[in-house]
Amino acid sequence: SGVVASVSVLGSSVRHVNHIVARRDSYRSHRLRDRVKKWLTCLLFRLARTEFLAVSQACKDFFVEHTGWSAEGITVAFNSIDPATLSAVAQGRRPHDGPVVVGAACRLVDEKGLEYLIEAARLLRGGPCGPFQVVIAGEGPERRALEARAAALGIAGRVTFAGWLTGQALSDAYGDAAV
Repeated sequence: SGVVASVSVLGSSVRHVNHIVARRDSYRSHRLRDRVKKWLTCLLFRLARTEFLAVSQACKDFFVEHTGWSAEGITVAFNSIDPATLSAVAQGRRPHDGPVVVGAACRLVDEKGLEYLIEAARLLRGGPCGPFQVVIAGEGPERRALEARAAALGIAGRVTFAGWLTGQALSDAYGDAAV
């Protein structure tokens, strides 16, 4: 049948698949070069009868909006975590003596809604849940704004920005998180 391609707005390490790195700014651009590139890309995909696999509904919606591609030709396969690969989770390790850890691992972009996590953390402060720590693993253009928001809400000491984690460090971060 047709060619299968993975649509990711920022790219990833998808193997054995034709992978499109679609930078948002070029898809929104009105520059002639970017419009021609987008048109040629869409034409080639149509000729190849390409089927797309998007990593999120937002990615699918963006691709449909900015390429004119039919939504029916794009399947969403949400990213998931295999607990067997996360040693701390697989071993059932959970912190008992310290604060409850609320974790998030993602690219720090507006679409992820991390400002809501930080606002929720402010609401938890002094609440019945007891001591807590929010750990955000990842990097992205919103990091400074998120750090500033945590500071402005007076919870900078309860929100840790761990940066981009991989391998065992990411496994340990997932294992330490209660939520």
